[in-house]
Formats: sequence, C-alpha cells, structure tokens
Amino acid sequence: MSRERRIYTEEFKENILAAYNGSAESASETARRFAVKLDTVKSWVYRKRTSVLSSSSSRSVKFAASESKCMGKPKELSPETMEVRIIELERQLAVEKRFIRQD
Repeated sequence: MSRERRIYTEEFKENILAAYNGSAESASETARRFAVKLDTVKSWVYRKRTSVLSSSSSRSVKFAASESKCMGKPKELSPETMEVRIIELERQLAVEKRFIRQD
C-alpha cells in the first residue's frame, strides 16, 4: 500500500509555526489542532530554527564559534561587544528552549 504524501503551502506552515511559537501549547497540541502529524510539525520547527541560526550574521556565528573554543581563557571584551553577545546568546537560548520543550 502506498500512502499519499500531503503537500502544504508555505503560508500554512508559517501559520502553524506562528501558532506554535505564539502560544504555550506543545508541538503535539499544535499538530492535533491543525490535523498535521507531530513529526511534521517538529521538522518544520527544526528547519525554522536552523534557518534562523544560519541566517544570523556571519560575524555572530564566527564570534560564537571562537568563544566556544576558548571558554577557559577570559578575553577582554568591550561593553558593546558583550551586549551583542548576550543578545545573541539569549536569542539562541530562546530558540533552543522552544525546540527542546517536552511534548
């Protein structure tokens, strides 16, 4: 038996992601509400998360990579650089918390 593959519009995907991100409901609750498989919703959330991380400026990504390599060595950073780094880390944490949330 072959199963038909459902094709969703980008607008539909964005509506589901907006509903998921804009509420406290879990991915399974969102999937059930929109009659979509849970794995489908999770894959869209993952793709969105990775696209957000990859679309951040290369400077931020490079900075994050260099910081993770030398966590043991404190660096002298300007207050402006620290503020940019804190904002980037808070954004990454929010994305991770949203993706890892238990269903």
